[in-house]
Amino acid sequence: MYNCIDTIKIDDLQNVAKANAYKYVRMEDAGGRVLVYQNATGDKLLNEKIKEIQRRSQVIPGDAVYYIIFKNRATGEDWAYKYIKGNPVTITHIAPMQERAAVDFNALENKNAEIARLQNEIDRLKLQMIYENDLNNLRAEIKSMSESKPEPKK
Repeated sequence: MYNCIDTIKIDDLQNVAKANAYKYVRMEDAGGRVLVYQNATGDKLLNEKIKEIQRRSQVIPGDAVYYIIFKNRATGEDWAYKYIKGNPVTITHIAPMQERAAVDFNALENKNAEIARLQNEIDRLKLQMIYENDLNNLRAEIKSMSESKPEPKK
């Protein structure tokens, strides 16, 4: 979501704001939902928002990641800091969908082709068995007809 500068502790917000001459601050959850809206202009309002974020951090759910976003100007660049509360579950790197889909799709296509080839082979063998069975029946019928027919008298 954000390119984070660093992980931050809630008690360090004032120091980070002063050290970087930040004028604006807001707090968001990992999904991008704003939990504390950005302050209007002024150092006094910045300090009030920092205190509001500190109070809010005490009541927000634990075991989660939050972002404290500072700015030097109201429409300026976001400077995001990660605030980790508790022990959130971390997800290891997962390949993007298009990479996984391409590999899976190719494997699936190969399996489908093999299934179709085997199904055709089964159908061919069934037809061959039917043909051989019919041929054997006809041979047996011809043989029985030729044995049971009396020879004509002359």
